[in-house]
Order: sequence, then structure tokens, then C-alpha cells
Amino acid sequence: MKRIFLLLALCATFNNVVIAQGYLLLTNDQQIEFDGFKTYETYLEVDLAGKGKVKRKVAIDSVVGFYEKESEIFYHRKPSTIESEKIKYQFIERYIPGRITVYREIRLHTTQQGSFSSTSYYMEKGGSFKEALHTSRIGQGKEDQLEDLKAFLADNPAVLKEVGDDFKFTPRNLVDIVRKYNFAALDSAAPSVDTTCSAEVIIYKRKKSKEDKNIQLSVDGKKLTWPSSNVLVFRVTPDVYTRVCIGDKEQRCEVVEASRHYATYFKLDTSEDPIDFLERQTKNGAVFDFKMMRYKR
Repeated sequence: MKRIFLLLALCATFNNVVIAQGYLLLTNDQQIEFDGFKTYETYLEVDLAGKGKVKRKVAIDSVVGFYEKESEIFYHRKPSTIESEKIKYQFIERYIPGRITVYREIRLHTTQQGSFSSTSYYMEKGGSFKEALHTSRIGQGKEDQLEDLKAFLADNPAVLKEVGDDFKFTPRNLVDIVRKYNFAALDSAAPSVDTTCSAEVIIYKRKKSKEDKNIQLSVDGKKLTWPSSNVLVFRVTPDVYTRVCIGDKEQRCEVVEASRHYATYFKLDTSEDPIDFLERQTKNGAVFDFKMMRYKR
């Protein structure tokens, strides 16, 4: 996936070219498979998969985003926050789902002194889309961006109270506070029911231990039995927020979102970390772990 981030980061040099295999998802739920595409102000010029030099223009307003097959990551079309950019949209990864959604973009930079990466985080709630913070190696958000975060949290005073004078607006703290807010918002919402359950979720634990038999997971309140294979496969309602919790009396919980278009992988961490017991994995990362575990699907 670093290859694509590099191309996106250097898009001005490469005439806004994305070289990858995948598909565009349109607003009418249609998929267009591609071998690459170029971005323009009002449309994409798509190299149709398996069609040689055949190209197709797709209006940008009809594009939800694109899915990259190799990594199984979906990039959502969102507004550009850089006023000087001629192209007023960007494709970025959804990082934290929920009432407040966090997106991120990782870019690779090469200088005479060497290479380094930078990460931009964005927040979205309702129809409002804001840049949260930008960091290369280590950094904090700006004061006006902190005010945007407070505005997003304003309807939950208990969570907002945690963003006090001593709050450091770092990526980790952004993720932590948004997860707390989202889980509280999910608790107050009526659960969504879909009997088709067409979205596949795979949770696995790479290293086995004697305590594995005591793992207790629940999905929207329904307890699931942890398998001896250390790979749990289940289906949920697609494209809605699902509550996944670990533990019995003292639970830790995450808000996850699965897609009807591809499987969603998570690595389970049963350590004492109060936040990250589920770590989103790409398909390639999960397949590698499965080989190390000698697990076959």
C-alpha cells in the first residue's frame, strides 16, 4: 500500500495518476473495475480493467470512492482542505467509524536527507468535514482544530470535559476521545437489524495461550464462542456501526464497521490496553499471520 500512498503524494508530478487494480464504487452502488485512473477537476479518466487502452470518463460527483484489491483498503472521496489545490477532492482511508468519523492519509516523502512519512487526520460529523491534525513523526493539532474537535463533542458534556486545558491534541488522544464519544453515541442509538447479514468480519489472535479458552467476545450484546483455531468468523449487518466487546463484567468495547463488498479483518489483543484490543488488518497482513498460525480458510 505504500506504493499507492507515494503515488498520491506525488500526484502533481505524475499528472494525478493512480496506478493500482481495484474498482470504483459509484453512488448508485455500481462498481467499475480499473487498472488505474487519472484525477481531474470534475471527472476521473479510468483505465478499464482487462480492456487494454480503453478508457472511460466518470463524473467525480458520482464516485463514492475506490477499493484497492491488493491491500483491501477502501478510499473515500472527501473534500480537499487545501484551498490552493485545483482539484477540490481527495481519496482517504476511513480510520475510526462512528458518529464522528476519523479519516487518515499517510504520505511518503523523500529528501536528500532521507525518507520519512507524515500522516494527516480528518474528522467528519454530519455534513461537517474538518482537518484534525497533521504530523510528521510527532506533532499536535493547532488551536483552531482543537476548537473544531470540541464542537464535534459538544452534545456529550462528559466526554467534552476530558478535553481540558491539559489535553494534548495528539493522534493517540484524538483516537481515544473519538472512540469514547462514538461508543456512547452508539449506546443511545437503536440497533440496526438486517437478517441478510451479508458483511463478513474475521477476528483472530496470532499467538495462542492457556487463557484463550477464557476469551469472551460479544457482538451487539450477543456472546460468541471463541474457537480453538483462534480465528473467529461471523457476519454482521453491512455498512452500519456494530458494537464488539471483550470481557464479562468489566468490558472493553469497540465500534466497528464492515462492508458488503469485502471481508474485514481484525487482530485481537488481550493485553491490558484499555483501547486497542482490536487492530484493523489488511487482507495481506491477515494472510501472512494465518500462514504463521498454520491456519487455512
